[in-house]
Amino acid sequence: MQHAKYNILHISTFDNGGAWIATKRLHSALKKRGHNSKIITKLKGINDNDVFQYNHSLFEKIKESIRFRLKNKLRKQKILSDYNFFNETEQSTLYKTSKIFSSVTFKPDVIVAHWVSQFLNSKNISEISNKFKIPIVWYALDMAPITGGCHYAWTCKGYEKDCYECPALSNTTHIDLASKNLVFKKKYLSDSNLTIVASTPWLHNQVLKSSIFKNTNSKCILIGIDENIFKPNPQKHELKKKMNFAPDKTIALIGASKLADNRKGLSNIVSALKMLTDREKGKLQVILFGELNKVTEDELKKININFLSIGVSMNEQSLAEIYQASDFFISASLEDSGPMMINEAVMSGLPVVSFEMGIAPTLIKHKDNGYLAELGNNNILSHGIKYILNLNETELKQMSISSREIGLKNLKQVVQAEKFESIFKEITTRK
Repeated sequence: MQHAKYNILHISTFDNGGAWIATKRLHSALKKRGHNSKIITKLKGINDNDVFQYNHSLFEKIKESIRFRLKNKLRKQKILSDYNFFNETEQSTLYKTSKIFSSVTFKPDVIVAHWVSQFLNSKNISEISNKFKIPIVWYALDMAPITGGCHYAWTCKGYEKDCYECPALSNTTHIDLASKNLVFKKKYLSDSNLTIVASTPWLHNQVLKSSIFKNTNSKCILIGIDENIFKPNPQKHELKKKMNFAPDKTIALIGASKLADNRKGLSNIVSALKMLTDREKGKLQVILFGELNKVTEDELKKININFLSIGVSMNEQSLAEIYQASDFFISASLEDSGPMMINEAVMSGLPVVSFEMGIAPTLIKHKDNGYLAELGNNNILSHGIKYILNLNETELKQMSISSREIGLKNLKQVVQAEKFESIFKEITTRK
């Protein structure tokens, strides 16, 4: 059946990083379906005709420099970085909504906002809906849309009520900033033609509890992964050699764009690896994908384990080969809405050992395509690694097949695109 074609404008602050990859993947999936899809960013650093940069005025550049000074002031007052409080200027509209549309060459039927902190605020989103009469979908990749500023709330439940006494700001003179931001967001978002879409059931549950969106229309659509790029490769042994991995070892892949980020739990993985027997350590090679700090590198050396740090690759084909050359993936995220690397690993047919966090409980079936460990319990995480290491070749292959099947069932990009099309149809015909 023929589906309607839409003019779609995606909005993203940056054109790099994990949130950008998710944005670009949805854009590509919708283009493949015949839609006219474009992206506008605050800053553009890539050569792509589908990506436009917002046209900054001198006045806007001055306002941005003021925002940057406020950000630095808060940082100097020891704003707690684990919360990723990036919305210091939520109550200041830094960029004109009208210029978003003048920067592109068509009138959108629908807007999809992605990671827009430090670019759009809730007033911009309200104006898109109410002044320019364009329905908007906010694809939540973390908690930023539902809080007074934090992208990750950890154990704080302030977003469910008023964000009063925000723990991220407890050491600053702006303790009430988050609660004021939340009041501001509620004011502008309450009457907007806005649909919030969470990228994981974990995040959707938080959306449903949030004081902003608990009584509004919300959906959950998983981030799609290209099954023709991220797929198992039967030539794993040869790929290990090509990647300079140890061909006679079981390869455990650990990855994040910033491995040193506390919420990614790399120290928990190191603790779990320490609990392995010497025989188990001897069977294993750990591949570290992402930025690694020297402290963690030294810790890995101390526990006498074979590891290789390969840095960061933003090329999808080379990233897919890293998965293909690996035997299983370890995630120890302590606070996460994803991570998207679990989506990629599962689609690539890798078993996954993970804490029960983010997307993990959705995509990992315990002892079927991986191992789920109680959040923060390093002992159980270690048991999960041991479990994979002690599988025979047939058992490991079956677990890989299960992962691929789960990926194909839940993560195809065409499924993601079709679900967004259904939302577009609903919101563009809404009276």
